[in-house]
Amino acid sequence: MKNRVISRYIVIWIFLAVAVFFCVWRLVDLQIINGEKYMQLSLNRVSSNLVIKAPRGEILDRYGRPLVNNRIGYSVLLQKTDISNDEFNELIYNLTHILDSEYIEYITSMPVTNYPYQFNFTDDNDSGDSEDEKAAWLKGKKFSADATAEHVVNEYAKKYKISADKYTPEQIKSIIDMRYELEQRGLSTTMPCVIAQDVDINLLTKVRENKEKLPGVTVTTNYIRNYVEGDLAAHILGRIGVIYEDEYQQLKTKGYTLNDLVGKQGIEKVFEDSLRGIDGMQSVQRSINGELVEITAERLPVAGENVVLTLDSNLQKAAEDSLKSNIHKIASQGGAKTGADCVAGAAVVLDVSNGDVLASATYPTYNPATFNQDYSQLASNPAKPLINRVISGTYPPGSTFKMLPSVAGLEEGIITPTTTIVDQGVFKKYPGQQPACWIWNDRRATHGAINVSKAIEVSCNYFFYELGDNLGIDKMLSYARLFGFGEKTGLELSNEEKSGTLASPQVKEKIEPNNKKWYPGDTIRFAIGQSYNAFTPIQLANYVATLVNGGNRYQTRLVKSTHSLTDSKLSKEYPPTVLSTVKMKDSTVVAIANGMKNVVEQGTASSIFGSDYQVAIGGKTGTAQVGNGSPHAVFVGYAPFDNPQIAVCVVLEHGAKGGNAAYVARDIFDAYFMTQPANEVPVEFNTLIR
Repeated sequence: MKNRVISRYIVIWIFLAVAVFFCVWRLVDLQIINGEKYMQLSLNRVSSNLVIKAPRGEILDRYGRPLVNNRIGYSVLLQKTDISNDEFNELIYNLTHILDSEYIEYITSMPVTNYPYQFNFTDDNDSGDSEDEKAAWLKGKKFSADATAEHVVNEYAKKYKISADKYTPEQIKSIIDMRYELEQRGLSTTMPCVIAQDVDINLLTKVRENKEKLPGVTVTTNYIRNYVEGDLAAHILGRIGVIYEDEYQQLKTKGYTLNDLVGKQGIEKVFEDSLRGIDGMQSVQRSINGELVEITAERLPVAGENVVLTLDSNLQKAAEDSLKSNIHKIASQGGAKTGADCVAGAAVVLDVSNGDVLASATYPTYNPATFNQDYSQLASNPAKPLINRVISGTYPPGSTFKMLPSVAGLEEGIITPTTTIVDQGVFKKYPGQQPACWIWNDRRATHGAINVSKAIEVSCNYFFYELGDNLGIDKMLSYARLFGFGEKTGLELSNEEKSGTLASPQVKEKIEPNNKKWYPGDTIRFAIGQSYNAFTPIQLANYVATLVNGGNRYQTRLVKSTHSLTDSKLSKEYPPTVLSTVKMKDSTVVAIANGMKNVVEQGTASSIFGSDYQVAIGGKTGTAQVGNGSPHAVFVGYAPFDNPQIAVCVVLEHGAKGGNAAYVARDIFDAYFMTQPANEVPVEFNTLIR
């Protein structure tokens, strides 16, 4: 028994001795025999976490047709490696030289142009100039307020220790541009940065051919935003871009890095949280020269959500095409004060039953896919193609406003549908202010005794002078506010939408502090849409929709729902919302509708539509005088007349006369009623038709 116990101890001691021997041997091997080898291997490995980008959600129209989706493309990626400052400058020079040789635009936010150096800040806060942006940047970078662009370049050349003996001024500026951008975005051994996106196979080949000159540079595949129809609905869809430094301070708590792309305008910005998705992660080890050694861990990405819009892409295209062609036609045929200066406009179509935006067109426009390349040209274009005129352009409504005092007069009992007012040519009640009807000014004629329907049809200013005078400004203002004038329509793009200006004594006091008294003449001018009134096209369309749908003013909307990209399941729906209700007698609506019907059948728009147009519609033209140039052309309308489905507003800047805008509206009605595929139905909340 005793011998057996001793044998067991001997076995244990032998086992321990062997284990200790192997441990000691391994340590000797690691630290003495092959110590230098393993040390070099360790030093030559750089561990980093690489982000696996999540596919961004798609943006679809109401029928599930894609407007924005993703495609696979190549991007140039740079990871910091253990090289000297001079070697890093040489790397940057080699990289920019290759990119420039292939005409590849690379990302840079250095606010200085190439020689001769000038600052190129943009007016991001719409203050009227970019001086405040310049002052803030100089202060943030610790430059004096009077620092010149050349001084800034010289200081950054010193900071990055770029040799003037080795590089030309143009090369120095290229190195500064890229190093500045990499610095802003936190380039490090663990944080690689995307240098250029959506590059072609030629660049990929050149990068591989110059591998020895480009340590840490790789070309990776990732998701590239694909705007399926080019510039279609650009102002609605918006665009994405690299995160700016000030944006990063707000977004970093959500997991963004300075290497990420983020929505900049439109739906891409407003629905960023839905579209973005959740990035995956890959832990990798690379050699000192950037070669992949080992992947140690991986977390798969989660795709973003699809956003289903209220837009009908076919109707959108029809509106955009008509807007463009008619503006060009008016400009080519017009003369001074008669449309030669017509270069821009907007058109919007609303579903009167729920506030859905079916089309929202602005001309001129831009291509989101080439925004960065085109920016300088876009920003300097006097026609301002970057403005979404449907929601950010404000225009005097002209005679399209005349239905507003009509509603107020009928509902307040000032007039009835059969009440007549005799047009006497010149409104002489107030000696100091005696405006005349347009027909008196043109022909020294009058419209005679007319009721409200006829007054709308012939757009009689005299009728509305007297009606507005009897109503008074306070009553007209109360109805105007019920119809949403002077406030945003509630569209999702609230950061871009303007409230417009509803004229009032308070507004006059603010605009004209030296002539702030509100006179009776201001009231009668208000009644025909003049004074300080300036509204967005979407406000005017919603005003008409409210008028013909029974008095419900809906919040306008662009988004119906969001869905999972992988299985199309509903994530969230956005139901219609009523903002206010205008109580109107049936007789009021009928009287005004009959006047609008006569406008297109016998009045100012009859040459465009006529009584034999395939769909019965109601409309009103407006010719709004502006300080310089041709008058603006405005048209509002709805259809069908007996069962309204859509409301339309078209504004042509300097379009000369309201009838010109009606041509665009006719094309829109044609597209909606004549060419809509019968088998297409909108995406429902619980399914996604693809």
